[in-house]
Amino acid sequence: MPATSPEPRTPPVRAWRRWTLRGTLAGLVVAVGLVVLAVNTVSIWRDVQTRHLVAEQQQAAEPALRHADALLVALLDQQEGEEAYVLTGQPAALVVYQSGLLAASALEAELRPELTGMPSAATQLDEAEALDRTWLDSVARPGIAAVGVGGAAAAQAAAGIRAGAGRATVDQIRQHLTQLSADAGARAGTISATVDDDLSTALLLAVVRSVFLLAVLAMLLLILHRLVAAPIERLTGDVETVAAGSLDHPIAATGLRDLSTLGRNTEAMRVALRNDSEEVRQLRQALAQRSPLHGLLRSELQSSEDRLDTSIAGRLLPADGVLAGDWYDAWGVGDHHVALALVDVSGHGPEAGLMALRIKHLLAPPFRMGMGPGNALAWLADQLDDLDDQCATAFVLELDPLDGRCRYANAGHPPALLFRRGGVEELGRTGPLICGLRGRSWETRAVDAGDGDLLVAVTDGLLEARLPDGDEFGIDRIRDLVGGLDPDATPDEVAEALVDAVRLACVTPLRDDATVVVVRFELGGAPAAATAGPPGVTDR
Repeated sequence: MPATSPEPRTPPVRAWRRWTLRGTLAGLVVAVGLVVLAVNTVSIWRDVQTRHLVAEQQQAAEPALRHADALLVALLDQQEGEEAYVLTGQPAALVVYQSGLLAASALEAELRPELTGMPSAATQLDEAEALDRTWLDSVARPGIAAVGVGGAAAAQAAAGIRAGAGRATVDQIRQHLTQLSADAGARAGTISATVDDDLSTALLLAVVRSVFLLAVLAMLLLILHRLVAAPIERLTGDVETVAAGSLDHPIAATGLRDLSTLGRNTEAMRVALRNDSEEVRQLRQALAQRSPLHGLLRSELQSSEDRLDTSIAGRLLPADGVLAGDWYDAWGVGDHHVALALVDVSGHGPEAGLMALRIKHLLAPPFRMGMGPGNALAWLADQLDDLDDQCATAFVLELDPLDGRCRYANAGHPPALLFRRGGVEELGRTGPLICGLRGRSWETRAVDAGDGDLLVAVTDGLLEARLPDGDEFGIDRIRDLVGGLDPDATPDEVAEALVDAVRLACVTPLRDDATVVVVRFELGGAPAAATAGPPGVTDR
């Protein structure tokens, strides 16, 4: 009965697959909430700052502009009242002058703090105040005093004063106040432009925020689809396929930890069901093959390499019941040589088993008569000239366990692999497969194995085992698997690792018997126990 398939090996779990579905969703929601809160907070803070700035600047610019215009009017009233009083001597004109003087003084006091942040306008105010004081001291007050004394001479003197430096001073005051108003107006325009820029920035930020939130939501939906929706859909489809009866269909284990764990557990159930189904199938076939003849065949086809003092191990997975068309064996020849054979008879079941037993009984004698591997295969083929549609492939090897010298022949068999410390050497075909045609020949080739080298030979049933993606197991996977093992692994460990890999990786029952034989070369060991035979034909 075939060995029970081992439990599927759990692949390494990536860090993100350790997240639970509930924790992931909660984390995504919290992350999106924090991002939205941060963006809105920044936007609100900027809007508040913009409003405060606009209010402060408007409070400063608008009163300054208004008071600057009023100061100009007050100074003009002051000038016109003084001029009218000097020319007419009317007290009413003097009242206008004094009202303008008081208003100008009050407006200057109010305007001064309002020009903070407007250095150019403040400079214009300083210049206007200085000129106004000069005008009062040199023009207005002397003129008013002269009129108060009376007389044409006094009026004439006042007119002379005004016609001189006084007129130029008044014009300069007007220019400075006009420039002050212009500066205040420019400041108001700058404030307006700043407000427009701030409003545009706020609008742009609102648009960016909206686009960002939409992008976050789209990314959230994509993440949920890839980590949750898609794995669930894939798992559901795989389970439905298996439930419909396709026990060889693999179940994917993808997504977050919860989903991948569910997928792996479901896949383990599928593998167990498939193995149980395969075991039941083989048991049924074994029951059908229960007879003394089948028992004798199984006994005769058992290998005897464990009776040799050579490090050899093998595994055989029959494709049909308990009888296989594959067999391997090793026996001692000569003084200390060992002969090894791995044969694959076409087909499987009772007919293949009978042919395998016949070949096994025919192949040992030529080696014991001293024939080399190639001649031994030729002698075997001559004895099987009654084959009809059956054929066989074989790999035969004669080795010296003391010095590692080997001779081999390959009759249409997959190449054996010799794993050396520096690489892998293929021992390929040296002739055709074995069939009922006479006159065929096989070349014997020599190869020297080093201490610790490993020889791996398999039948095509193992190479052609199907993987989940439809590819065959192939010889390259054997290279990779054996190359990745401990260099000091025993032949038994290597053979078991290969059989385990086939059982774990393949999703369909074996289409052909699968056999693997492993030899470890340990040079200088004790000679093999052998039954010496008489010398015979050899191709040495």
